[in-house]
Amino acid sequence: MKVKTEVLIGFLKKTTMTGVSALSEGVLDFTDKGIKISSQSANNNVLISAILKSKVIEDYKAVGKVGVHNLQDVVKLLDGFIGEYIKFEIKNNQILFSSARRKVKVTLMDKDVVAKPTEYPKSLDERSEITISMDILKGFFKNMGMVNTSEFTFTIKGKELYFCTKGFNEVTEKISIEQDIKDIRLSLSKAFIDAVENLTDDVTLQLKTDYPITVVSKNKNYAIRILVAPIVQETK
Repeated sequence: MKVKTEVLIGFLKKTTMTGVSALSEGVLDFTDKGIKISSQSANNNVLISAILKSKVIEDYKAVGKVGVHNLQDVVKLLDGFIGEYIKFEIKNNQILFSSARRKVKVTLMDKDVVAKPTEYPKSLDERSEITISMDILKGFFKNMGMVNTSEFTFTIKGKELYFCTKGFNEVTEKISIEQDIKDIRLSLSKAFIDAVENLTDDVTLQLKTDYPITVVSKNKNYAIRILVAPIVQETK
């Protein structure tokens, strides 16, 4: 099998996430439609379902499921590849990655030992949907870092979206959106930032007050859905 280097590495970076949401062990499922990753973060606040489409992989083979001990390590090892393509095959309980100048062998683990993630919800109560640039989100995340806080709120009122940090110092930003949406308020933690930090371009947010927020990122090569639990204040 052979795939463009930037496509494979980009897909894995986006799906393995960072920080408190980073995936460690997981299962790669080589299905007829492509390579699927379904997993959840160690803190159980983030659930991801993603597929790298088979049509972008030359000589693709649907070989089924394999267990990977540390997906983060795989990304780090592949990040050193140069050249247009990476070849890979599964052989003798290993995935062999190679290019003209580099080879990497990743030892696999028993797929049945890997913790099975919570099943991705087939349906959620109706939620509102907006499309937003990741550049806008990352700009706000940078402000959060400057005020040293790990919590923030999304608030939507009509055609305006507000980001507000929570902490000793506060930053609020207002962004105009095209959709006219009924009032929504969500409190989120750093788990959300770490889950989406590696995404690029425009993403779709599906959201409702105090409900899990879904972030959808897709193009001709892949489709990624990330579900993040909100911070819900207990009623007294």
